[in-house]
Amino acid sequence: MFATGRLIALAAFGALVMLPGAWNGRLLAVGAVYNVALAAAVGIDYALLRRRGLSPVTVTRECHDVLSLGTGNVVSVSVHNTASARVRIAVKDLPPPGLPHDSRPFSVTLEPGRGAVSRYSVIPTGKGDYEFGDIAVRTWSPLGLLMSQHLAPASRRVRVYPDVKAVSRYDLLARRGRLAEAGIRAARYRGRGTEFESLRAYMPDDDSRQIDWKATARRHQLISAQFQAERSQNVFLVLDAGRMMAGRVGPMTKLDHAINAALMCAYVAAEMGDRVGLLAFAARVRAYIPARRGRRQVFHLLEDLYRLEPELVEPDYDAAFHYLALRQRRRSLVIVFTDLVDRDSSATLLEHIGALHPHHLVLCVTLADAEVLALARAVPNQAEDVYQKAVALQVLADREAALTYLRRRGVHVVDAPADGLTAAAINRYLELKSRSLV
Repeated sequence: MFATGRLIALAAFGALVMLPGAWNGRLLAVGAVYNVALAAAVGIDYALLRRRGLSPVTVTRECHDVLSLGTGNVVSVSVHNTASARVRIAVKDLPPPGLPHDSRPFSVTLEPGRGAVSRYSVIPTGKGDYEFGDIAVRTWSPLGLLMSQHLAPASRRVRVYPDVKAVSRYDLLARRGRLAEAGIRAARYRGRGTEFESLRAYMPDDDSRQIDWKATARRHQLISAQFQAERSQNVFLVLDAGRMMAGRVGPMTKLDHAINAALMCAYVAAEMGDRVGLLAFAARVRAYIPARRGRRQVFHLLEDLYRLEPELVEPDYDAAFHYLALRQRRRSLVIVFTDLVDRDSSATLLEHIGALHPHHLVLCVTLADAEVLALARAVPNQAEDVYQKAVALQVLADREAALTYLRRRGVHVVDAPADGLTAAAINRYLELKSRSLV
């Protein structure tokens, strides 16, 4: 039980009235009456508070057991007045330490039987287990002179996974035919590929090789055959968890950005009917999941990606690619999520990609640094800015030389900033399928 600011101010006023009472008996009497009345008011307020209940509200928290990495996750705190009188309360949730959030205490006055809801977001910057604490609740007495405080039991453990919310967003946009809003150009690539999809009337801009002469003879009009990218192909996601992937782009590591992109690539590939597998490595192979088809395989991959953290060691490309080559004989699209700095690092990567290429089709996905790009494009205003711009341009030149080195040797490359990495990787996957390169 605590005194409120109102009670402290009233008590201070009573003390001020009593202070000159040593020289003025009338003021002393007035002060005594005032303080007795205040004490009586406190007693009545306390009795009313006890009668109403020290904790006349119920408080609950609602959030998912699984939170998505790097995106906003809504947490709701609900309060309900169970007393028969009006209640003024303040509520403060206790999110997990180290989990960025915008939670703030909120105050509300509730009529009998009424409730209120406060919502805030948590944006995890790292995978793992986190625990919410209890919810702190303060309740004011009817006269506002006293305040009680307690912790409502609400401790709860949650898991932060790679961005599973992106899967739901993709499904929603796909159903509405609005994948372009996510930066994805197409999902089926009708008219390309080698697997028959449908027949339709011939259009003037169709390739004459698309004409189905048997259907044309039956219908007495030109009919075009539509093809789509082949299904039931193998797609392997290979994630470098070495020291270069421990660097941060924004609040998240490069590896976490790569994991979010890899998860969405896995989901899109599964939706396209392909088999998806996983290989994660650093100085040794950290995880390996053989390629299988279906949505269940995506969530199987998710469990391993959830536990994957970068190691401050040099990645062993040779061991990882030979490990995959020995276990995967069928031609596959191998999507390697890694990072490159200069031509020397790309030469090391290319030397060991030889274990896969040309038997497999290799796509190398790297994360561009938006801050370096911004420095390179900035207009310098002073000498220090000129130096920073020169360094940024040199870094970008070295990186582009590394990527060009890979492209010239048959490795497909995606280099995109964090906010566009997922869409860029998916678009390149769909493009390679439509060209029947796998």
